[in-house]
Amino acid sequence: MDKRFQVFVSSTFVDLVEERDCTIKAILELQMHPAGMELFPAADDDQMRYIKRIIDESDYYVLILAARYGTVSRVSGLGYTEMEFDYAVARGIPILAFIHEDPDSISNRFHETTQKGRNLLEKFRAKAKGGRVVKFWQNTDQLGALISRSLSLQAKSNPQRGWIRSPQDEKSTQAFSPIHAFEPVNGNNPSFNSDLSDELDSTKHYFFRGVSGKRVPVRVRRHRNPADLKTRLLLVHPHISKKFLNDRLLHRMSARQEFDVDAETSRISSDVYLSLAGLFQTRLYCKEIRISFQALPTIQRLEFTDNASYLSVYDGRLSERKYNPYILKYDSQCIIFDHLSAEAIREYEASASNGEIVLDPSTPLHEFSEMMQNTGLKGFTQESLDDYSNQFYEFESNFSKVFDVVD
Repeated sequence: MDKRFQVFVSSTFVDLVEERDCTIKAILELQMHPAGMELFPAADDDQMRYIKRIIDESDYYVLILAARYGTVSRVSGLGYTEMEFDYAVARGIPILAFIHEDPDSISNRFHETTQKGRNLLEKFRAKAKGGRVVKFWQNTDQLGALISRSLSLQAKSNPQRGWIRSPQDEKSTQAFSPIHAFEPVNGNNPSFNSDLSDELDSTKHYFFRGVSGKRVPVRVRRHRNPADLKTRLLLVHPHISKKFLNDRLLHRMSARQEFDVDAETSRISSDVYLSLAGLFQTRLYCKEIRISFQALPTIQRLEFTDNASYLSVYDGRLSERKYNPYILKYDSQCIIFDHLSAEAIREYEASASNGEIVLDPSTPLHEFSEMMQNTGLKGFTQESLDDYSNQFYEFESNFSKVFDVVD
């Protein structure tokens, strides 16, 4: 019979985005099930109780340590990652620890900023090394390979309870499965846009995580009652998200087999400002718009409302690589909906701590420009706002035509 194992993944958050992504991929490729901070964010002591239940249900525990200690509980005085580790040890769950070999080589912005944090991290590293085999890594590719080999060996030499799929598991499977998958199309996807538009008409909250978000103000302006709508956007920072821009350029280059790197880089940056101009004009219609920016975003776009989430997934296989993504829809009854929304909100709050733009119908241009500058962007003058607003209105006119397409 085909036994499956659940693997709990524990790490800090902001500094290990790519590392967690490659870890989850390695686990899935082994046909195991990832759980933990990546899918069940632990941000306070109440949620920690829920995390313990997930650890209880897991067969293996993977710890990833780099140069940050992470958020500290006010109750225990320990970081949540260390609390997860201690609980797994107490429960006797097999632990696989992966510790960065040279944390001094990591960018300073991903280091602990206080001596107390550095001391806690050093003690935690020493604790994690004690009484078990530890693997050391230097980059994401190496980490993914180490995790894959280590888990594969554990499954053979130290198999745990796991679970075997039965007909009764079908309902459980549905709780993790999308209710619809929109296939990649050339240009805008009429089916997806129509579906999301219908969902937006019955929601009071709209969240977008992606590149420029230039379609968001168009969607908000089409909302049946935008005055009740609260919108949040987590966008690519056009001036500091260099690695993401490079990844996106490489994807498009391989998908199209032809590309002007400089032109595309300029276009992405311009799209962000176009989006901001559109959002500023749209503030007059809705209750609130909040905007933050990521330095290290994921290429996967995510949008969710009160009742549904839409995850855009790019096919990375070279032989199948497409310019546009698959879009997976999950409804609010699906467990993945909760995980995606919790992760995205946590990402937003982490980014917003470094600067946030908040718009409402009364926000004047000078306050908007000042908030832009506080996030590292170039503030709008009246002239530049008018220029980008005109570009937005032209884009809105063209994009709105997709809603007139009938499948």
